[in-house]
Amino acid sequence: MRRKENRVAASSWHDESAASGLPRSISLILIWWLTLNPSNDRQWQPDVAETAWAETNGDDVTIHNVRNCDYRTEEDFTTRWETRTVRLSQVTGIDLAIMYWGSP
Repeated sequence: MRRKENRVAASSWHDESAASGLPRSISLILIWWLTLNPSNDRQWQPDVAETAWAETNGDDVTIHNVRNCDYRTEEDFTTRWETRTVRLSQVTGIDLAIMYWGSP
């Protein structure tokens, strides 16, 4: 009978440590995640290495680093970065494409 009581005590200790360990682990991961600093000064793939930016001059907008890649396969492509100028008064519509980069 004494052995049975020890098993129960050990089992309840294990359940309590597992229950307290999960929030602790999540907290540690969250603290680590919040210390990460985003940076564009990293080694990026060539097809996403540039950041687009724009200048306005009255009705004209000049967009720099517009990506125009020629993809033959996912790994085989020619990267081109262009500068384009548009007149806002002549814009009749804008297409927006969004790509989800994370896991589903």
